[in-house]
Amino acid sequence: MTASAAAQNEKPDSSETQHRRGVLFSINEFRLDSFNGGVGFKYWVSDGFAQVTTINGSYSKAEREQTTTLTGNIDKDIVYGASMGIEKHWGITRDISPYLGASIGVGFEDKSEKVNSANYLGVLYTNERITTSTSIFLDLSFGVEVFVAEHISLAGQYNLGGVKKSGEEEYKTPYSATKMNISELTVGMSSGGLILAVYF
Repeated sequence: MTASAAAQNEKPDSSETQHRRGVLFSINEFRLDSFNGGVGFKYWVSDGFAQVTTINGSYSKAEREQTTTLTGNIDKDIVYGASMGIEKHWGITRDISPYLGASIGVGFEDKSEKVNSANYLGVLYTNERITTSTSIFLDLSFGVEVFVAEHISLAGQYNLGGVKKSGEEEYKTPYSATKMNISELTVGMSSGGLILAVYF
């Protein structure tokens, strides 16, 4: 028993991680009205270094029905994209591996926000805003990967980076429609994510 416990605390040999492959499942947000996550692939190119490729997506929809005196609204947002990156791991023990990473990716968004006029107003105050955009992002990540079984791990991760977004926005009313170009640059820290890896 003593020998087994000591072995669990030793750092993994390079032969144990090199060329190892894993399938990733990530959840980036815990909400009942939306989904934000993705799937990916992880390949250990050498001891301590891994390549990561992911396909991400999110969906959310919120709806409030109009009444006789109050307006209603329907908001829908669909985001999808892909990224590639690399991680540098430090094996503290056989089961715990903190890491730093960097990735670059592209994303696409289709978003609509519609306001339905109150019944007594007819369509007078009905309006809709539709946004389509493309984003290029660069992330620096830090996290900890913990092996809960021989071929299964869980990792908690935070990202710090920037997003450059460009696209088009259309605003429609019963009387007119206006289109405009949009451009946005955002820098900051994203919400935390949970990543499940299954190695084979």
